[in-house]
Amino acid sequence: MRFFYVAAMTAMVLFCAVPAKASVPYYNRDLGYTIWLAKGWKEVSPSILDQAEFLDGIVSGMDSAGRSAGYVLEDREAHLTVTELHGRVVSKTAINNFNRYVVRQVSRHAKDGCAKRSVCLRRANFDKAKNMLRMELDAHDSDGRPITSVIYIVYTSQCMIKCVGTVLRGDEDGLRDIDATVSSLYFDRGLRQETVGALLY
Repeated sequence: MRFFYVAAMTAMVLFCAVPAKASVPYYNRDLGYTIWLAKGWKEVSPSILDQAEFLDGIVSGMDSAGRSAGYVLEDREAHLTVTELHGRVVSKTAINNFNRYVVRQVSRHAKDGCAKRSVCLRRANFDKAKNMLRMELDAHDSDGRPITSVIYIVYTSQCMIKCVGTVLRGDEDGLRDIDATVSSLYFDRGLRQETVGALLY
C-alpha cells in the first residue's frame, strides 16, 4: 500500500511538472538554457533558417553576443531563433524605458521598410509576470510570401535574450506554438535557475 502511494504521488509530481502539451527538454550549453519542445519541433542550425533582412537586424543598437540557436516546427512552416544580447537591464524603470526604446526603433524601422517590403508592427505588449516584451509584425519572407513575425525580448538577471519566431500569415496555431515554446524556456547557468515565468532578481 505504501509503495502504491509513493508511486502515485511521484506520477502526480511528474505530470504537474511537465508542460500540458507533450514536450521534450533540450539543453543549450552555449547559451545556458533549457527549452521544452513539443512534438514536431526540432533543433537546427540558425544559419539555415530563412529570415528576411529586416527581421535579422530588427533592433538597431542591440549587439548580439554571438551565440544563437534555431528551431523549426516540421508540420508547418514555423521557425524560431534564440539569441543572447550584450548587456542587461535589471530595474523596472530601466526595463520600461528600454521597452519604449525598442518599440520606437521597431516602429521606425517598420515604417521605413513598409514601402518596399510591407513590414508593419501590429501590436506590442509587455508581460510583467514573465519580464518579456512581445512584438508582432506582418512582413514577407525572402520569397515574397506574407508571414507574421513575433519578436520577444526576455530580461533575466544575467543577460537579455532575443527570440524571433516566424509563421505563414494566418497560422494562429503556429503562433500559439511559438508563444508556448518561448514561455517554456528557462535558464540554468551554474546553480541558479530562472524561468521566463519567474525570473530571479
